[in-house]
Amino acid sequence: MRKYSIISLVSFVVVLNSCSDRPKNVLSDSEMVRTMADLEIAQSYIQNKGYTNGGSDNKDRILEYVLVKNKVSREDFDSTISWYGRHIDKYDELYQKVDKELARRESRISGNATEVLSNDLWPYSRHLVISSKSNTDNLSFSLPPKDVVKGDRIIWKFNLSMPVDGNAILGVRYLDGNVAYISIHPNHNTNELSLQTDTSRNIREIFGNLRLRDNIGIIGVDSIILNSIPFDSTEYYRINSMKLYGKPQNKRISPIVPDSLASKD
Repeated sequence: MRKYSIISLVSFVVVLNSCSDRPKNVLSDSEMVRTMADLEIAQSYIQNKGYTNGGSDNKDRILEYVLVKNKVSREDFDSTISWYGRHIDKYDELYQKVDKELARRESRISGNATEVLSNDLWPYSRHLVISSKSNTDNLSFSLPPKDVVKGDRIIWKFNLSMPVDGNAILGVRYLDGNVAYISIHPNHNTNELSLQTDTSRNIREIFGNLRLRDNIGIIGVDSIILNSIPFDSTEYYRINSMKLYGKPQNKRISPIVPDSLASKD
């Protein structure tokens, strides 16, 4: 059954005659429900994408991503799994709660594992206004990575209230000074920028900019989403339109992109 396949991610020894008190290094039920639900979704997503090669290495990467996302150490997770192995009745109760959590997420976001598991990065209003006739003729942001790990894909989506001539950029600056970004010419309907981060570099900041070129007056930007989703090998090698610049070539991009939204909250 599914719940025992999750336990196979880590090894534990069943110890008899143990006490039922929960030690300090054992996670709470609420922490485990979130973590185990994310594990279920991540495994389902990988299987649905056909990314099944790699065996235990893939399982370790999935587990590591979920633990980082939930701010759980591997040591505490292993200790908790071991504790539940000595208290199977508690483990059955836990998975009843996990099933309820999965059902709740499924009802909220129908069948899209990447959206359920995604890491929401947007701290501002989802609806904004910019104008080519004022000093607010662009939308720019500069944000910390907020638990984004190496190899995650960052997605920025937004709608515009009318067709415009402009440019939108989504980028990351790595701790080593390199910058990667992707750009599009936005349209009237839903716009999406998808940036694949490097699996070998740590991220210092995530930045973006939407600038109008037409003298069109006021335009609405709504349904803004900025999130990250787990590493996917298929997407990693498919996305190749981003540009990576070393420190000497970064003349067109300032060291820190000013955030035009931070002062509005």
